[in-house]
Amino acid sequence: MMSTVSETDEYRYQAFISYCHQDEEWGTWLHKALEGYRVPRYLVGKKTAHKPIPRRLTPIFRDRDELPTATDLGSVVNEALQQSACLIVICSPHAVHSQWVNQEILSFKRWGHSDRIFCLIVDGEPNAAYKPELEAEECFPDALRYVLGPDGELTDERTEPIAADVRPHGDGKAAAKLKLIAGLLGVGLDELKHREQHRRHQRMVAITATALAVMIVTTVLAINAIVAQGEAERRRAQAEDLISFMLGDLRERLEPIGRLEVLDSVGDKALEYFASLPDEDITDEALSKRAMALCQVGEVRVAQGKLDQAMSAFNDCFELARTLSMRAPNNGSWLYQLGQAHFWVGYVHWEQGNLDAVAAQFRQYLAISQQLIELDPDNSDWQLELSYAHNNLGTVLHARGNPDEASDQFRISIKMKESLVAAHPANNEWKVELADSYSWLGSMLQARGKLDQALELHRADVAITRTVLASNPANTDWQWRLSRALELQGDLLVDLGNTEDAMDKFEQALAISTKLVQHDMENTSWQRAFESAHARIGRVLWMRGDLSNALAHFRQTAAITEQLSALDASKSHWQRTAAIAHNSIGETLLSLGDTKAALQEVHTAIEIIEKLVANVADDRKAILVLGEAYMLLGRISAQTGTGEEPTVTFTRAVDILEPIANNGTTDKTFLDPWARALLHVDRIDDARPVVEKLHRMGFKGRQLIELCRNKGVLMEG
Repeated sequence: MMSTVSETDEYRYQAFISYCHQDEEWGTWLHKALEGYRVPRYLVGKKTAHKPIPRRLTPIFRDRDELPTATDLGSVVNEALQQSACLIVICSPHAVHSQWVNQEILSFKRWGHSDRIFCLIVDGEPNAAYKPELEAEECFPDALRYVLGPDGELTDERTEPIAADVRPHGDGKAAAKLKLIAGLLGVGLDELKHREQHRRHQRMVAITATALAVMIVTTVLAINAIVAQGEAERRRAQAEDLISFMLGDLRERLEPIGRLEVLDSVGDKALEYFASLPDEDITDEALSKRAMALCQVGEVRVAQGKLDQAMSAFNDCFELARTLSMRAPNNGSWLYQLGQAHFWVGYVHWEQGNLDAVAAQFRQYLAISQQLIELDPDNSDWQLELSYAHNNLGTVLHARGNPDEASDQFRISIKMKESLVAAHPANNEWKVELADSYSWLGSMLQARGKLDQALELHRADVAITRTVLASNPANTDWQWRLSRALELQGDLLVDLGNTEDAMDKFEQALAISTKLVQHDMENTSWQRAFESAHARIGRVLWMRGDLSNALAHFRQTAAITEQLSALDASKSHWQRTAAIAHNSIGETLLSLGDTKAALQEVHTAIEIIEKLVANVADDRKAILVLGEAYMLLGRISAQTGTGEEPTVTFTRAVDILEPIANNGTTDKTFLDPWARALLHVDRIDDARPVVEKLHRMGFKGRQLIELCRNKGVLMEG
């Protein structure tokens, strides 16, 4: 934290801003920003090291405002410096060469006020003077960089100024301003951040209220556009302008709030308007806006877990977008809408577990994104769209068991996003998207046993997402992304045997998702995050032998997934997760000695997952869950001596998993249950190379280790 004023003197000015004339715009901005800042009420009057905190940071001395009538500039400046509680230096290469800036710093230091000097970097690089090749970039004047000696002259001893940095890759303007204000007031930066977060939340609430008002106005205008004679054309134009605002700027402002009902109403009102238009008034532009509205409605339906309704909206959007793009193949906006329609139709298929359909749609999305680049190679938005397309294709290739092809797609996406972020360092949205690609590639490498590389990528994912979220703590989408990043890093730590740090990550994720769910109960993505955090905490507790607490978390996951499944039984993820939850409950009950209850849970899991496998034959994750369920059933039979012969049940697990194993999978997620299934049926020679491969990957699965010990198989590699 910055140093603060330490004396109790009364000063005429809260601060003196020192800057050269080339940085006048920054001086003007800073002067207004400081004098316009309202100190939080709960801080006013609080005693700090030098005096009670004032209501406002006024007045601030800035020479252009304060000196126009002065006849003796030197004496006025010295007097103002002496009557200023703090000195703020606007630092840039221009300031380095300013005699007056250096002299003002020296004077302030000579009065014994070195601890009251605050710096604001606006250009250049700090301490570049110590690197000959970068000397011209130095932004700290000499008087800042060296300690003052007893004789009042600068010594050769270096000092390190503490500075706020307005540059995009530094603190940014908003954070830099708060950092300076915290120093001037003598309070912790976190205290002011808390106030800003509260203020931002209030602004979001106001935006929401404005959105509702805009929708009412839009509805009235839409009616007038049809009813009113003579002014119909003008009013229709007004209505469509408002709808464009609702589907564009307003949506971007509302999405971070995370309130689905508002976005839902925006889309519905837009569709109502377009449905009311007579045929002669349906222009291509109106069709384009209707496609936008359909896409928005579909996205909200996905978040609500209403996949059939979402697919209907996306299909309608696709038909409109295809019609428009056929009329004007070189219209980038309409081609973009067609690409979005392909993506969203594919995404719904993804949620339903239909991977063949996903791959077909995502390849079309990739082809259209490449067409956009051909139309405008320098368009950064199209470049980003192409990077999305590569990443999305990588996800489906990964799910279908094509790791090499998937890795290629992820790496292409990462390279493109890294270039975009480097060119636009202030764009936080793009940084989050880059973090997402790091996450996908990390999970791929993790599955293949390359744990060190995977850990580096997952750490980068968490670090980037944390930094971006710090710039806007109220952004619910970034909160959700952070919870996901923490879970994935925790999964890797579990693989590395570090359950303590993994538990810390999972608990952080649970805290985030709990607040999100409380914020909007309709958002199924947030409910999934809430469920998955409980499941992961339960898994670590089970590994530690804390079975009662593990069971409580697993029951929580089962309750959540049953509620989600009731919304839409076609969503394969929820069916899989529900089966996993019942398997986990059964596993824990078996360890607790309640075999009867364990048997009931595993039968529930098998019933759920067999229906899913029957409907979606290429769902590898569902096949894995089914194999695990039959292995658990075999263990229960072996322990109780009831039901089918355990060997028969274990053999069924082998038959279920073998097709995946025969495809040469290198994914430890499948290799682990495959090795255990082989050991259960005493196919020791077949199991040994799989066990050794897992050992070389660093895999430390508790069940596999215990089974290897019981079967006399050494985990060597």
